[in-house]
Amino acid sequence: MKQSTKIFTLALLITSQIVAPIAGVATTNGEKLTTNSDLGNTSVSLEKTEESTMNSSNDEPTTNKEKINENENTIPSVDAGILTGVNGTSSWTFENGTLTLSEGQLSKPIASMTELNKDSIEKIIVSGPVKIFSAWVNSDRYGVFSDLNNLTTIENGSNIDVSGVKDLGFLFKNDYNLQQVDTSNWDVSQLERAVGVFYQCYQLKTVDVSNWDTSNVNDMSNMFNGCTSIDNLDVSKWNTSKVTSLDKTFFYNQRLSSLDVSNWDTSKVTNMFATFMASERLTELDVSNWDVSSVILSNSMLKWLPNIEKLDVSNWNVSNMGDMSGMFDGDSGLKELDLSNWNNDKAADTDSLLKGTVNLKKLFLSPNFKMVDKNNTGNGFYIPAIQKGDNYTGNWQTIGMGTAEKPLGDIVVDSKTLSQGSPSQNVETFVWQPVTLEGADYTMTIGDPQPTASDFKASATDKNGNPTEVAIDFSEVDFNHVGVYDVTLSTSDGQSKVVKLTIEDKKVDTVKVTFNAGKGGSLQGKTTIDIPKGSKVTDLPNAVADKSNIEDIYFLDWYQNGKIVNPKNIVINNDTTFTAKFGAAVYRLYNKNNGDHLLTKNKNEKDKVAAKGWKVETNPKNEYGRAAFYVPVQADSAGKKQVYRIYNPNSGEHFYTTNKSEADAAVKKGWRHETDNNYTWVSEGDVKIYREFNPDVHTAGSHNFTTDLQEHKNVVKAGWRDESKDSSLWTALKAGF
Repeated sequence: MKQSTKIFTLALLITSQIVAPIAGVATTNGEKLTTNSDLGNTSVSLEKTEESTMNSSNDEPTTNKEKINENENTIPSVDAGILTGVNGTSSWTFENGTLTLSEGQLSKPIASMTELNKDSIEKIIVSGPVKIFSAWVNSDRYGVFSDLNNLTTIENGSNIDVSGVKDLGFLFKNDYNLQQVDTSNWDVSQLERAVGVFYQCYQLKTVDVSNWDTSNVNDMSNMFNGCTSIDNLDVSKWNTSKVTSLDKTFFYNQRLSSLDVSNWDTSKVTNMFATFMASERLTELDVSNWDVSSVILSNSMLKWLPNIEKLDVSNWNVSNMGDMSGMFDGDSGLKELDLSNWNNDKAADTDSLLKGTVNLKKLFLSPNFKMVDKNNTGNGFYIPAIQKGDNYTGNWQTIGMGTAEKPLGDIVVDSKTLSQGSPSQNVETFVWQPVTLEGADYTMTIGDPQPTASDFKASATDKNGNPTEVAIDFSEVDFNHVGVYDVTLSTSDGQSKVVKLTIEDKKVDTVKVTFNAGKGGSLQGKTTIDIPKGSKVTDLPNAVADKSNIEDIYFLDWYQNGKIVNPKNIVINNDTTFTAKFGAAVYRLYNKNNGDHLLTKNKNEKDKVAAKGWKVETNPKNEYGRAAFYVPVQADSAGKKQVYRIYNPNSGEHFYTTNKSEADAAVKKGWRHETDNNYTWVSEGDVKIYREFNPDVHTAGSHNFTTDLQEHKNVVKAGWRDESKDSSLWTALKAGF
């Protein structure tokens, strides 16, 4: 019993030596961080190397490699797959990836428990108050819960007792998959060193540290370094009055969109290396009241914050800052920066201070803030070049007595020059020099006089606001050929603007030609064209006839004002419309047994009758099919003179007339009306129908109907009576034969 007491006392003595705070300034050698861009929209990847972000002198313990007392009861017992053991005075069990810690005091880090494979621990349950010790000090930099790569949850984190602990260094270091732990009620009032507490806890989304008493903390370096998933972090009430190092404190918190550190007391901080670097979702960061008078290292402090538009550092006292290189590097959203009160007499390096600030359009500079290029890179502040274009000249100009929109200062320099420091002996406000040169595109005709500045509505002022002459460069223009040319307007002070000069051929009066489709078809191709007045059309749209189950429809001709025309033969002097006319075929079939002729528009009837031996009479040269003539399609029949078809069942004869009274009278004598629109047609067109009557025939075949004049003459010559002047006849759109 006495021997156990001695061992425990020794452990306490060793522990008291380990927690002693270590002063010093961090170095940055060995840091490894890669990015897809040095400018805006930065995407950062952090290597999981021991060197990255850890190579700071105040991260290294100064004590020799020592061991805290190991309890002699460390050999685990195994019961049905359950491991049990003791760490310090806290007994533990392990089953199915879950480690349960009972009430007591731990004596060594969980990861160093040789009884367990640390990578098999997925969950820790703290079942009762568990006291932990100050940071485990050895070459492996173990924290009590560090390096548990597959740990996702610490349940009942509120039972972890950190009261009296002075060093929580690397407490959860490299717990890559840890998602939650309750630290809200922790008593950290005695804490002095908070280095790397949540270092590289990649999956930790939120942690409540809002009520932590940090009044005794002196080192917060790497505290949240690599917490890439944290999106909510309240540290607004923290007391930082004793803090000396903020080295990489919020480094690579890439999902953190807001962070309130506005009331932090930073008066004793000497190291601000990469404090907020790569926390790329931050849109605001209020550090305007920070006291940085003690800061020596601030390089990369505010680097890669692409979504922040304004940083108020105007009242900072940077007189003790040595390395300021890359301080605002990659802040591509930054629009304005006031460094007018900065005096950096002690600066060792300001290289690339403003690299990647591509949207910085307003910069306040003092002659007391000098460029110091430690490595002679030639970059200076590395202010990005301004894109020269229609809006800006590519230079910086002092505002002088003007405004940011219309500067009137005497100093005009490019970014490379300004990167070497302000050329003025006074505090100056530099802005992107706007192009005052204005101009507009112009259109002319071949043969017109060469355009002047007034044609292009060109005007400009010099840097003092006085009108200046505008020169015109026509070197790319051929005034004898139609085209669109670039013309450069310029001034003697370097302003330039490119406008367009359009040269057209001599104007010719044009007329509009419209093509319409009549009923029964459609048009393919251009239906509206403009042609020179007094010319002819050369191309016509393609007329396509509709498909019908009843009629055979064909494109017949182009019509204009009710007359058949060929559009290609017409000289057009006014806006004109041509209409495509479509027609249905009327077939003539002959019955050689009784001499009768049948006229029908129904293609199905034609086929059935022909199948019974009737002959479909046709002219082989007829390009429109085997038709006697063509009439309006059924869809175009409304309001037109109807042709009546009647049938004598006794003689088998058909007769056709437009005289309804004549048809009705025949019906009273026993003839039948065949008035179905699918078989009959209407009268329209200029093609005459001839009718002949054979007085010697009193049965079928006594009448003949034709559009062929020669056939008509031959029949009349053979003794038939000419009835072609009868008012009951009709006209057709086009003859078939």
